[in-house]
Amino acid sequence: MLRVWGAQPAGRGARKDPVAIRLALKPTVSTALTVGPATGPYGGTASLTATLSPAVSGRTISFTLTGTAAGTAVTDETGVASIPAASLSGIACGTYSDGVGASFEAADSFSGSSGTASLTVRPRDITVTADEKSKVYGDTDPALTYRITSGFLVGGDAFYGSPVR
Repeated sequence: MLRVWGAQPAGRGARKDPVAIRLALKPTVSTALTVGPATGPYGGTASLTATLSPAVSGRTISFTLTGTAAGTAVTDETGVASIPAASLSGIACGTYSDGVGASFEAADSFSGSSGTASLTVRPRDITVTADEKSKVYGDTDPALTYRITSGFLVGGDAFYGSPVR
């Protein structure tokens, strides 16, 4: 119990009386956020996951990829939040030790928490096939060309050079 002493306004019959105030304090529950590593192809997507402990459903988790916002997800009954296809657009190939970030802001009686995990962006698989050409003996060589037969280039990426015999 907290006791507060106050006084009535000065004047006739002024007196000091104790005022009792009851406060119900909720203890703060500490949380931890475990972030899963993510992997995906250059220009593709990766699955992001984070687990809030203790497991609490209906809580919003914010995700980042290399420091840039990647979206939010809500925890399920096991405390897991996931974004199944977060865009890796604009992230170069390589491994980033803290490339995936997740955070939970304090809410109700739960403390905020955050965590990081590695992000690996793999090279994109692309198959390039030389176009079939022919020539008659003695003629000059035809121009050699090629085309992409599986996969695709991303954004402003391009092949450079020309095939040689």
